[in-house]
Amino acid sequence: MHLASDFSLLDFTQPVRLIVTRSDGRQEIALNQALPRPSRRSEADRGAVVLLDERIDWLLPADALPTGVEPQPADEIVAGDVVWTIVSTERRVAGTVWRCACRRRE
Repeated sequence: MHLASDFSLLDFTQPVRLIVTRSDGRQEIALNQALPRPSRRSEADRGAVVLLDERIDWLLPADALPTGVEPQPADEIVAGDVVWTIVSTERRVAGTVWRCACRRRE
């Protein structure tokens, strides 16, 4: 079983748009099956008041991204009418999934 390809088997996936901004321009990538998860708190957050709906982790299937495109901090994920700014990323599940920690844009 290849987890990134099998996201459709998981409940609660959503279509999103990943907005990638680099020095050579801006690219919008449609992803049909992104999985929102409750945000993991970092050491920097300990003791801080953070509203639950201000942060979220998005899990993006790596094989759905164009070759050479990797989400980075300051890129954005758009889900419906809500825009999330990526604050950190990491590859998970043997590199098949990107975990993007996000903050809701005001």
